[in-house]
Amino acid sequence: MRHWGILFGVLLYIAPLTASGTGLVRDGVELLAPGSLEITATIISDTATVQTTRSYNVNLVGEAPDGEPVLSEYRFYRSIPGGNAASEVTLTVNSVAVGGTLYTGEEADARRRSLVLSLRSPAPLKHQGQPLFVSDPLSDAALADVYGLTITAKVTLPMRAHGTLMGVATPVDWHSSPVNQLNVTTTASMDGQLRALYSPYHPLTVSRVTAKTSSGAFSGWNHTTAFDVTILTSVGSDPMHLDILPFRYDDDEGGHFMALLTPDAEPGENAVVPRDISIVLDQSGSMQGEKLGQAKVALKEVLNGLRGQDNFALSSFANSVAQLNDAAVPAGAENRTAAKEFVDAIDADGGTNLHDALKAGIKALPLNKGNPRYVVLLTDGIPTDGITDTEEILEMARTVNEVGARIVIFGIGDDVNTVLLEKLAKESGGAVYFIRFGMSVELAVTSFFETLQAPMMADPELDLSAFGAAAMYPEKLPDLFAGQTVALLGRFSTPGAGTVTLSGMANGAAVEHVYDVTLPSYNIGAGYVPKIWATRHIGTLLHRIKLEGKNPDLVDDALATARRYGIVTQFTYYSVDEDGNSAMTYSEVPMDSVGDKAVATSAALDEYESDDALRTQSLADARWWRDRVFPLRGGWFTDTYPKETPQWIDVHFGSDQYFDLAADEAAHGVGGFLAVARNVRFELLGRTFRITDPQEPPVEALPVETEVIPAPLQTPTDVLVAVSYTGETPADQLEPPLVQGEEVGCTSSGAPAPGALALFLLALLGLIGRRIVLATGR
Repeated sequence: MRHWGILFGVLLYIAPLTASGTGLVRDGVELLAPGSLEITATIISDTATVQTTRSYNVNLVGEAPDGEPVLSEYRFYRSIPGGNAASEVTLTVNSVAVGGTLYTGEEADARRRSLVLSLRSPAPLKHQGQPLFVSDPLSDAALADVYGLTITAKVTLPMRAHGTLMGVATPVDWHSSPVNQLNVTTTASMDGQLRALYSPYHPLTVSRVTAKTSSGAFSGWNHTTAFDVTILTSVGSDPMHLDILPFRYDDDEGGHFMALLTPDAEPGENAVVPRDISIVLDQSGSMQGEKLGQAKVALKEVLNGLRGQDNFALSSFANSVAQLNDAAVPAGAENRTAAKEFVDAIDADGGTNLHDALKAGIKALPLNKGNPRYVVLLTDGIPTDGITDTEEILEMARTVNEVGARIVIFGIGDDVNTVLLEKLAKESGGAVYFIRFGMSVELAVTSFFETLQAPMMADPELDLSAFGAAAMYPEKLPDLFAGQTVALLGRFSTPGAGTVTLSGMANGAAVEHVYDVTLPSYNIGAGYVPKIWATRHIGTLLHRIKLEGKNPDLVDDALATARRYGIVTQFTYYSVDEDGNSAMTYSEVPMDSVGDKAVATSAALDEYESDDALRTQSLADARWWRDRVFPLRGGWFTDTYPKETPQWIDVHFGSDQYFDLAADEAAHGVGGFLAVARNVRFELLGRTFRITDPQEPPVEALPVETEVIPAPLQTPTDVLVAVSYTGETPADQLEPPLVQGEEVGCTSSGAPAPGALALFLLALLGLIGRRIVLATGR
């Protein structure tokens, strides 16, 4: 689920990071890097069959000093996260079946210990305590004259709980070098209605096949091996399904959550809400040629897709405004035909009177409907006619937009006023899509309107106040559409049981859905949730700086958050000093309003602000595990989790005490901390560990190993999150919908409620991106 606007920004390239739970080992001492990896996951109900195909560019036949050929011994290893003794692995190497053994419990960890010592790498410890498949030697005579290995492994696993979702995780590789090409495809088929299909580390482009089946795909190049490919699903029969993925380590930082809202994919006819849409097309002279031609084709496709119960208005503008209708009309066949004739007659000429055009477009929408309401503006230039002052245009929009319409803008080219367009969208809870050189106007517009099919609720609000929820993104939820998942990220301070309500408008009436929810005081499985929240938080802060001007408090907040969670953007990144220490650094956000730099900056910030999956940035001098980041400091990769004056518990890499720690606290995820590096410092359950490689200590004096490792200051137990739909509040118990003259979609100040810029219909932004990337090759 990605926004396509960022063709400028952080590349999805990964320098060596921590390794995961699979590897190919030669002669017991050398770990080989895969060239490519394909993963196919087929999920049926509560079981997942995962097939992985890895290619290795290796010369299987070496040469001895006497010139005789030598065939090395290769073994393939595969951790089974969440697996059990009943798991079976089938393996083929260059299409030849190869056997192996699945080790569990102490036997599996004994093999890991042996590998750590022979490879001098802690990578095998990441899935400490989990089953480990070890192949028979691959040195089969059938392979002796082959250059390269293609290894296909298939395993069937039970789905396991991730918050209220069920999921399966597949390790990428133990080797730290990035995989040249990573392709992931998945199909999920459920007995009940499938709601969310989500991957936190490898954002899937999701296509719904039926109410019970969806498919997803992801492709990436030079991709990190640090994160397991994790695929999550949920099932529900309630009309508005709520899933929650929580993360909470302790009271010091409190909790983070991701809430996924997915309406019924097959709602009844009466449950689908009419749409009120006003389309405003720039026909100024600069639109002449391909831009206007594509826009006209797109608008006619949009008109064909309107339903009879929808209401629409259509206008175009240059120096002045031309309207098909000054008030929205039903989208019957006769009105749609007239609209297409209006579009055909539009020619490009004149200036850009955006003020009057936007005003007319807003005022054309019907009042008091309670439907999803959109003003869709297509423009390629800055205002040149009529009122051109940015603040005056913004004030007009605030005053005229009585119906709380979301303003959605397609900014075509680089000659647009990004600040004006973004403020118009942000203040109305809408979005800006920047269509840059080589992108298709037609594809962008039609793809966006595809996301507006089958609306279920307008102006939704999710009330999580029972848990002290705060800092939630998006700040204003998009409207909800059948079968489309929307993600809300936030913080919570009060774990336990409480009531959550989802309220909004449908068919002109207020509606409310109620859920009983339990959020845990300790739950550390979804370590990606704090990082995704942090990316959105930083994106929002940086966007405020661009739109409002330099503000030291915003910069400090963004930098502190980036430092804590390791969030790399174009404006927060790691720099290395002369001693090799890595530190998070801030680069000023460009304040340009118009031009290539302005559009590129806005597109990048939009991406950070709308992320619902982790970015996989290139970090040569920092590493990750769960919610933590480990920049290199003083020769150790050092955890940034807050700890004022650490009292180090010293352990030597590869010692008996090292492996005892790995075994004793595997349930608390210590294996992942140890797998970061041979020299690593981290906090775990109130204690701060310093792991030092005695063969390569970062300091002259090797720290003396602590004799007795103290027990955790607390021994928390993961508590499963619970969400139970209790029903819809009867209409007679709800407040009546607002009428003309009252605040609609407003904050307590009367201004339209703030929205997260370019964050509109999060679940389907990837659809737009996927189609545009395919069309443009970018």
